Amino acid sequence: MKILKTEFLIKRGEFPNSKEFETILAEIYKAISSIAWPPDSGKFTLYPKKQASGVVPIKLIFDS
Repeated sequence: MKILKTEFLIKRGEFPNSKEFETILAEIYKAISSIAWPPDSGKFTLYPKKQASGVVPIKLIFDS
């Protein structure tokens, strides 16, 4: 999965400019980029059917 845009809802204070924030954001980007659906396909494909939003495979990668 490719990240096309990052939008921050809240970004105040010094934390968004910290090394810790940069590390956390990099880990999130890495997790998102590693998502594959169907599993082991090497890409992320949504099928045009009811309730095929992609939420389940995204949740699975963050829960592991």
